[in-house]
Amino acid sequence: MICVECGEPVDSLYTKYTNGHIKLTDCTQCFKTADKYVEFDGVILFIDVLLMKPQAYKHMVFNLMSDDYDLNKEAKSEECMGYNPLSLWLRRNKVQRIRVLAVLFEIYLIWAYAEKNHYHEKLHNPFLITSAILDRHVIAQYLLFAVQCICNDIITHSVAQYFIFNQLHWEPKSSGKETTKYFKDALSLAIIISGGTKLFPILMLIWPYDDVAITNVINSVANINLVESLKVITGCSYLQASWVFASITLVKLVVTKSILALILSGGKFELWKLFIQNEWATILGQIYSAAHVFTLKRG
Repeated sequence: MICVECGEPVDSLYTKYTNGHIKLTDCTQCFKTADKYVEFDGVILFIDVLLMKPQAYKHMVFNLMSDDYDLNKEAKSEECMGYNPLSLWLRRNKVQRIRVLAVLFEIYLIWAYAEKNHYHEKLHNPFLITSAILDRHVIAQYLLFAVQCICNDIITHSVAQYFIFNQLHWEPKSSGKETTKYFKDALSLAIIISGGTKLFPILMLIWPYDDVAITNVINSVANINLVESLKVITGCSYLQASWVFASITLVKLVVTKSILALILSGGKFELWKLFIQNEWATILGQIYSAAHVFTLKRG
């Protein structure tokens, strides 16, 4: 647990008295309330997270996480009592449960967006990955989009952890109770929260969201949130957070598309190469078009 104002470790967030009243802990370093969000309603906390308030992020990532780790210790002590292994895993891995749910929602959104928008393009290229996926059976479509989302999720969390811990040498302030796994899960939770914006189209099902511009805006906001969350949680600069984000994007672009192309080509190198060439040509074309539009507006 930490003070959400200055980031210093604290032993507890509040003291509970026998009459049921609680007194929030004051930080010994900054002399402010260590975590005011202990008494806040969940709706207010949700709004503050959307507004990217650092204190709200730190409360969710560090202080709520500590409660989950206390539950993990309790679950470990109950392991000898014959608990089901799956039940124990669910009790111990709150962050991973949230991560799985986020991936499942993203599979649906990517699939729905592809079906609504891809065939509206003037030219349907069977050697583009999305086109090739949509030409398959519905079950194969779901599985392939699942591979895409799972790869993106693994890459995002793995690359972020590698750069934050090994390249930027993040050394979080600790009260001595936390472990390396704790801080890795904290970083993963921050990434999940920052990506929550991408799930907004689920709330938009009551009206059409076919417009590509809407999707681009939502993805852009999610990317900004990721950079901001990395800065808030690790204390790195915007330049460093942007560098980590750029690395994640590049690795996802190369690895995920290569894996999907390999599956779609059935392991045939020439066909795999054709998929990759078409994908890169499309990406470069989009970059050129965006740069051209930007130049025209500047002019």
